[in-house]
Amino acid sequence: MKILTSENLKKLASIYSQSGANLYIVGGYVRNAIMGFYNTDCDIAGKLTLEELSPLLKDTPFDAVFQDKKTGTVIIKCSDEVFEYTPFRGEIYDEDGCHRPKSVKFNVSLTEDAKRRDFTINAIYYDILNEKTVDPLNGIKDINSRIIRAVTTPEQVMSNDGLRILRLIRIAAELGFNIEKDLFKTAEEKVNMLKAISAERIKKELDKILVADTKYPGMTENAHVTGLCLLDKLNVLGLLFPELLNLKGLKQPEKYHEYDAFEHTKEVFKYSAPDIRLAALLHDIGKAESIKLYHNMHFHAELGAKIALKYLTALKYSNSEKRETVALIKNHDYDIDGNTKESKLRLFIVKNYDIINKLIELKKADGMGKGKKLEGVDISKKWYELLNRMKSDNTPFKLSDLKVNGIDILNLRPDIEKTYIKIILENLFKEAVMNPRLNEREKLVNRIKEYKIDKEKI
Repeated sequence: MKILTSENLKKLASIYSQSGANLYIVGGYVRNAIMGFYNTDCDIAGKLTLEELSPLLKDTPFDAVFQDKKTGTVIIKCSDEVFEYTPFRGEIYDEDGCHRPKSVKFNVSLTEDAKRRDFTINAIYYDILNEKTVDPLNGIKDINSRIIRAVTTPEQVMSNDGLRILRLIRIAAELGFNIEKDLFKTAEEKVNMLKAISAERIKKELDKILVADTKYPGMTENAHVTGLCLLDKLNVLGLLFPELLNLKGLKQPEKYHEYDAFEHTKEVFKYSAPDIRLAALLHDIGKAESIKLYHNMHFHAELGAKIALKYLTALKYSNSEKRETVALIKNHDYDIDGNTKESKLRLFIVKNYDIINKLIELKKADGMGKGKKLEGVDISKKWYELLNRMKSDNTPFKLSDLKVNGIDILNLRPDIEKTYIKIILENLFKEAVMNPRLNEREKLVNRIKEYKIDKEKI
C-alpha cells in the first residue's frame, strides 16, 4: 500500500539512497496509516549511522544532530519539519528494566531491528522511495485482528523496559485493541519494574492514558475508561495511587450513591472532561482514610487533597498542575447540599475564580457518577447560573475591578493611616462581591467617606 509522505521526506529518502540503502518510516505512523489515519509523529530508520549519513547531507537543506549518541538517535530538520532517525540496531538491557539499554549494536538487519522493538503493530516499516511496506513480524495481521502482541516473547519484551507496561495500556486504550493473553499476564507479573522508570516518563505516559479518548476520536468509545480499567487490572493503579484500592468495596450512603467508592470514582472519571481527569481520578482518594480517622467521610476532600499532593509531587507534576488539581479535590464537595447562602457562595467563586469552571465541571461529573437521580438542587447548574449572573451584574472578580482604588482612599481620607488602605480596599471588595450594586464609584466614594477603622478587629 502507498502511505502519505511529505516532499521533504521523499527528498531525504532519495539522498539516503545514494548510499545504496533504503530509508524507512517505522512505528506508530505506519501503523496508523494502515488503519486509515495520520495522527502521530513520523519516525524514520535505516542502516546508516550518523557518521555515514552526515556526508550525504552536506550541502543539502537537511541538518542532522545527535539526540542520543548511545542509541544513535538523530534529529533531522528541514524547513519546519523535524524527523527522529534511528539506525537499525540491536539492544541488551539490564534485568531491572530501566528503559535505557545497557549496550547497543549497530549494522544489524531490518528484522533484527524489528525484534528490539515492543509490539508487532509498531514494527512495520515503510520503504519511502519504493512505496511499499515491509512487515517482518506480521504486524499488519495483528492490526487487522486488533490485537497487541510482543515482537519476540512477552518475557523478553516486558523485561527489557518497564515503561512498556504503560505503553501497552496506552496503545490498547487509544486504539481499542485487545492484549494477547500471555503478554497481558507477563505485564501483570512485571509491574514492579515500573519502579526503575523515572517519574517524568511515568507521568508522560499516565497523562496520555487519562485522555486516551482524545487521541483518535471515534476510534473506541470511552477509551480513557478502558485505560483506567487496564491500569487497575495490571496493578499499575495500586502502584501509583495505593489509596485508590482502599475504595474498592467501600460502601457509600445508598440514598445518594448507586456504587461503592471505587466504582463511583470510575463513573466520575468516565463523565469528566479531559482537562479535569486527574482531579476526577483522585477526587475521593481520601474517603477510606477519613473513615479510618473520623469514622465518617466528612473530611475526605481535605485528606484527599493532601494524599494527592504527595503522589503528584512524587510523579514530578509541575507546581501549577499540583496547585490546580489539589484545589479541585479540596473544594469538590463545597456546597454539597446546595444550602450555602448566595453571598457566601459569591465570595467562594471569586476566591477560586481561576479554577471555578473546572470545579463546576468536576461537580457535574461527580453528580452524574453517583448513579442515582437525586431530588433537589442541581449544584453544578446552580453554580453555573450564578457565575454567569456575576459576570453580568458588575461583580468585581479582582481588586482592579473595583471602581475605586488606593489613591482615592488617600485623597478622600487623609486621616487614615496608609497601612490600613489595603484592608479597606479588601473590605470594600468583599462588600461589592456580595452586593454588586455597591460597585459604583459614587456609592464607594460615600462608603469611604464614612468608613470607620476598628483597630481592635484588624
